[in-house]
Amino acid sequence: MRRCSGGWSRGVSAAAAAAKPADFGGEVAALYETWFRQAAPSWETHVDALRRLSGGRDGWPAAILDVASGPGQPAMRLAEAFPSATVTATDVSPDMVAKARAHAAAVGVALTCRELDMQRMDGIVDGSVDAVSINYGLMFAADLPLALSEVKRVLAPGGVLTATVWTEMPVVPFVGRVMTRVLGRAPPPPPINPMSLAEPGSLDGPLAAAGFEVLDDRRCPLDFELPRGDEEAAWKLATIMVNATLREMHESGEHGNVWGKAREAALAELQAWKTADGAYKVPTATYRLVVARKPAA
Repeated sequence: MRRCSGGWSRGVSAAAAAAKPADFGGEVAALYETWFRQAAPSWETHVDALRRLSGGRDGWPAAILDVASGPGQPAMRLAEAFPSATVTATDVSPDMVAKARAHAAAVGVALTCRELDMQRMDGIVDGSVDAVSINYGLMFAADLPLALSEVKRVLAPGGVLTATVWTEMPVVPFVGRVMTRVLGRAPPPPPINPMSLAEPGSLDGPLAAAGFEVLDDRRCPLDFELPRGDEEAAWKLATIMVNATLREMHESGEHGNVWGKAREAALAELQAWKTADGAYKVPTATYRLVVARKPAA
């Protein structure tokens, strides 16, 4: 596994800005899970960060809140790595919460699963958790300062936030090229924009304003493959961030056979990623891990 670069030395698109949460239900939830499984190396960065911070202390962290867990990660890995901790997996999507609950039950991991909006963490008591993990979730907060204020509220004094955000993701320009073919012009910003926090200042400023101290900041590579030998799954997965938009446009009938145009465009673009053995190898993505602490007093 390739390692992150960086050290332990440091002491939203317009459409996404609407209050409506990102749509990760139904078929999109199933497709997203395929991407999610390949993100396993990033789950370990949360585990490693908390292990370094624990310094071998028994019983810390005692309570971990995983926000935007999707199908249950990194919550499940955190529960395995810290068996004495109470770990709660949360997501705004009921479909994702159901998948997380099923996955945890299937492997016997002790995990509490519940619906939760990161911008309104109802039912989470002030200062009640030692660590909050957010894996590729902060980018989808309609109000990032509000989400960070909620994270700070539920953290105990001296508690930590571990968060990952995308810095490079080749499927984003890929989707842009597909949508340009479909629309005949450059598309507006996508409704789900995973690159909204790619620029360092877009996260650093809100973290500082919320009163967090950044302890660690590093860049990490991540490789993905699309389903081998399954063109239908491959093009739908590669365009997952606009899947709901494409369906809505197609069903409206105002733009013709949008679904067919998107399929044709995506399959044409995918040829550049096709390998000799029939796999689709996505160019390497990179993400940023930030570890930040709430002041102890």
